Amino acid sequence: MQEIVDESADIEIRPESQHNPGHQSDFAETIYKISFGQIYLSKPMMTESDGETATLFPKAARLRNLTYSAPFVCRCHKESYKGKGTMVKKSLKLRISQKFLLERSR
Repeated sequence: MQEIVDESADIEIRPESQHNPGHQSDFAETIYKISFGQIYLSKPMMTESDGETATLFPKAARLRNLTYSAPFVCRCHKESYKGKGTMVKKSLKLRISQKFLLERSR
């Protein structure tokens, strides 16, 4: 999967100004660029009813009748260019899907 992400190009978004009759256009061109980085499998976690988060182990998942799965996470970088020189960078973690662990084990 990592090879597929490495081969893909960055996503560039250029919004266009909207036509609004009777209003003056104060549109400043903003360009958003999103690039995808490393993909990794996070630890299996569970959230209790009181909001507390804890690591989930296989035995605890079996006893509580829970699915033992871990989230696939992708590290993303977002850059936004406003006007002619202002640049804002932001890194974030994007949850892609869930990977089921311990399939067909008893």
